[in-house]
Amino acid sequence: MVAASRHRLLVLCLGGTLLAAGGGARGDETAKGVLSEYQIKAAYLYYFTTFVDWPSETYSRTAETVVVGVLGEDPFGAVLDETLRGKSVNSRRLVVKRFANIKDARDSQVLFISNSRRCASTSTSPPCSAPISRSAPSS
Repeated sequence: MVAASRHRLLVLCLGGTLLAAGGGARGDETAKGVLSEYQIKAAYLYYFTTFVDWPSETYSRTAETVVVGVLGEDPFGAVLDETLRGKSVNSRRLVVKRFANIKDARDSQVLFISNSRRCASTSTSPPCSAPISRSAPSS
């Protein structure tokens, strides 16, 4: 039991590291035999679904699918679809859906939030690209 927990923690830490890693490669910009950032992220999203113990109330029907959603601009191209094609988890087929807003994405079991949607600018918060700085207290 402890070994399984350690294995899951290792996989999650490795996946988090891969997701946090930078790079500008897209799915179609790889050299032969080299995986792109988004091929690795697509694989991580798949393996993440295999480690989740979905609560019984997650699905109302046994034939339902596991929806892997992409919110915002899709950096994967066809890579995510190709990675998940034909795969299933606990007898549930994996499908990819793309969403423009969070309300539509509520039915996703796994959601990838692209850089275009990570922080929304509002009148009370700075845009994502704006530096956040604090001024020194005046004396």
